[in-house]
Amino acid sequence: MRFKIPGKNRHIRIFERVQVDTDEGDYDIFDGGIEHSDGTRDTLVLFGGSFATAKNWYNETAFSDEDRAKAKAELDDAKAEHEAMMQKRKQKETSVKSSEESTSEQPAVV
Repeated sequence: MRFKIPGKNRHIRIFERVQVDTDEGDYDIFDGGIEHSDGTRDTLVLFGGSFATAKNWYNETAFSDEDRAKAKAELDDAKAEHEAMMQKRKQKETSVKSSEESTSEQPAVV
């Protein structure tokens, strides 16, 4: 995450991913600090590692595109059903209101 210091040509870096050039390429390192307008940085590594267990867990539990499409379709169906129910309720309220108005307009029989 980066945000600019108001009135300065610097950005604060918090938990920014750092590009790591290794043969394995499986390390994730995050830093925090200040990035100057010329691109130079004064930072410290906050944490880093390969996080193999976390990545495997995420890949095992992550939703596939098919799962996401199915969940979206179910959500869309639920929204449509809710909108239809609300439309029926509104129509019913309108008809009750109009019948109340028509009965109040008739003169009372004495």
